[in-house]
Amino acid sequence: MITNIIQKQQINKDKASEIGNYILSCAILDDTITPKISSLQADWFYTDFQKKCIKYMHELILQNEPISLVGLNSKFQIDGQSAITNLAALTQTSVTSLVNIDYYIKELKKLYIIREAWKKGHELLQVSLDTIELQDITQDFRNKIDEIESQSTKSQVKHIEEFNIDIPEFIKNYNKITGIPTGFTGLDNILLGLKSNKLYIIAARPSLGKSALMGNIVENAVLNENKKVLVVGLEMTANEYIMRMVMSQTHTTPDNFYYQDKDKELTEFLNKLKNTNLYFCDNPSLNVLNIKFLATQLKQQKGLDVIALDYTQLVEGLENQQNRNAEISFISRQLKLMSRELDVVVIALSQLNREKQDGQVPQLRHLRDSGALEQDADIVIFLHCDLDYEEFIQREVIKIDLIVAKQRGGKVGKTRLQFNKPMTRFFNIENEKGVYK
Repeated sequence: MITNIIQKQQINKDKASEIGNYILSCAILDDTITPKISSLQADWFYTDFQKKCIKYMHELILQNEPISLVGLNSKFQIDGQSAITNLAALTQTSVTSLVNIDYYIKELKKLYIIREAWKKGHELLQVSLDTIELQDITQDFRNKIDEIESQSTKSQVKHIEEFNIDIPEFIKNYNKITGIPTGFTGLDNILLGLKSNKLYIIAARPSLGKSALMGNIVENAVLNENKKVLVVGLEMTANEYIMRMVMSQTHTTPDNFYYQDKDKELTEFLNKLKNTNLYFCDNPSLNVLNIKFLATQLKQQKGLDVIALDYTQLVEGLENQQNRNAEISFISRQLKLMSRELDVVVIALSQLNREKQDGQVPQLRHLRDSGALEQDADIVIFLHCDLDYEEFIQREVIKIDLIVAKQRGGKVGKTRLQFNKPMTRFFNIENEKGVYK
């Protein structure tokens, strides 16, 4: 048992040293992660050299100087040391991509907490050998546990000076599209693009084009913005989603398959789609924790910008949930946490409840099964058509209102798109720029 513990401790140290080198190397090679470096603590790193490096990096940041080999070596020299050889070796660490930096920072902190737990456990063992009184042993045990817990929550509370807020940059980008464009002018004018850390709910009655709109947004993200997107399809198979995208982008309807020679055009576009960063999961029995696990894996291995879920009410509940309202509340909260923890856009489709009558403009209270969707969502978009049912069924091309009913920290408003139902394609309407409320 002791041998096993020693082996695990050595693995922890080796892994912590390797991850520490990777993070420090990233900091030297790419200044875009400087804000993340500011939040790291020297104690999280394992070697003395790494601890000094992060300390000197923090000093350079406070002095508004770039993190560089020259700057770091000058800091070491001030302390009477020369570290140019070690620093040069550090930059030789293989850095294939920065998309995993958040994951490695979490791993570094986790390994530190594990080492602290071992250390406190050893101290507790010494106390139990040296102390006779049960009360003293119990109290010391509680103190050690509190110390470990304090390490896991340290730096979650920050002073205002620690936040990197650039007022000139904020003013410069105000009312500009800074997120991922949806491809729809009026909608982008209201949303200013899709932003990471946000949960977007798109809701409508059946057949109004929820899945089509989500698909069109995904198409734009992967084809025109080169974003990495995961589509979690619980209503259709991946092949069905893909064929919808092919028809949408080639402006093809099912009837065209029989009356026009479309094979070559469709095949060419399918090959184009295969060269994008588009991923699918169409397992219909996933629960929200399964989805979170798959998304986390993809984020770590390939990178991820957008998660698109079709749709919320089809996500499996957990066995210990008392009713469907409680299930949807849990799912909604997890989707919101997913957007924050993975730093991605989450788009989730939702049904409306039966309280909404045909022709009635949807309201936030019409979101089905739980008020948690309204509370957790950063943005809620309703699709609405004022045609009566018979006329809606008969027409192949209709106009759909997109109503931004909620936008945390932004404007609400309405825009109108043209929806070609057979093509599963939405189109911009000329001069439609969106109306703010």
